[in-house]
Order: sequence, then structure tokens, then C-alpha cells
Amino acid sequence: MPKWLQLNNGNSIAIYDKPFASGGEGSLFSIQSGQDAGRIVVKIYNPDKRSQLRQKKIEYVIKNPPLHLDSNGHPYIIWPKNIVYENGKFIGFTMPMALGEKLEFLCHPKLPKKLSSTWSRFSFSEDGIQKLRLKICYNIAVAIHHLHQNGNYVLTDLKPDNIIIQPTGLISIIDTDSVSVNAKD
Repeated sequence: MPKWLQLNNGNSIAIYDKPFASGGEGSLFSIQSGQDAGRIVVKIYNPDKRSQLRQKKIEYVIKNPPLHLDSNGHPYIIWPKNIVYENGKFIGFTMPMALGEKLEFLCHPKLPKKLSSTWSRFSFSEDGIQKLRLKICYNIAVAIHHLHQNGNYVLTDLKPDNIIIQPTGLISIIDTDSVSVNAKD
């Protein structure tokens, strides 16, 4: 049975009953149908993490995104898009879906066996691995630069678990709702 939620733009969305991921602050849900299904997800905060202050912060970051969030349609900064309400009460936000694997798997000497063969190019035994890994570092640095460029935000939770990587070397920084706001206005 779908759960219907309202967005700050006046639209309604249906999400699946069960989250596909959970963390200390909340859970991530897929959108059940419509043009955003598979491209946008919903983060619903745990009840004890919902507050007026958090709502104000999310409203601010939605109205004041970094100058560059994506490149050629690939979101390298996963940024909140819309506030989500249930029965008129703030519960979370929508954001683009980050596709890939957590960068954390590249922090180990051997690749996890669960990964498909498309990830074998990241093995230390492959030719050109240094160049490929430098490309990833460059992509991360560019994303962080764009996030900090206007001086409004400081990324405070940067870690391999919060960077999603694709087999092509494209990255997406996730959990950006935890940025510190350094608003000038």
C-alpha cells in the first residue's frame, strides 16, 4: 500500500512502505510511480530528528543551492530538492538518487567479492590504476569546491561512506543535509 506525501511545491508523491536504506537520522524511500520514480528519493527523518530548526535549515538549502550540482545530468552533489510533509507536518525532503557503490570499498587492498566484474578496473593489479584513482580524487575535489564556492556551506561529514562512485569514476557526495550553514543573509 503506497504512502502519500505532500511536497512544498503542491505536488503529492507515493512512496513504498519499506525504506531501501536507513541511518541514524532517518530512512530513504523510493518513489512508487511517476516521472520522478527511479531518479528522486525521499529522506524521512526519524520522529526525534524532526524540528522546526531542521525544517528551516532544509528550506534554506533548497532555496540556496551551490552554484553547480551536476555535470551533464550526473548529480555529483546530492542536494535537497523539495520539503516533504505528511498531514501538513514536516518529515523530510526529496533529493536525486545516487547510483553506484560507497567509495569505502576502494579503501581496502582487495575489492569485495560482491562487486560485479565491471569494478575490476579498480583493482590494484590493473594497469593505470593510479591514474583512475587520481581521477576519482579530482572528481571529489571538484564537487567539494563547488559546494564551498559561494561560502554558504561547510561540508562537515565527508567520509568514504558518504561518497558514491560509479564504475566510470563518476562520484556523488551524499548526506549533504548535514552541511553546516554559514549564511550571510
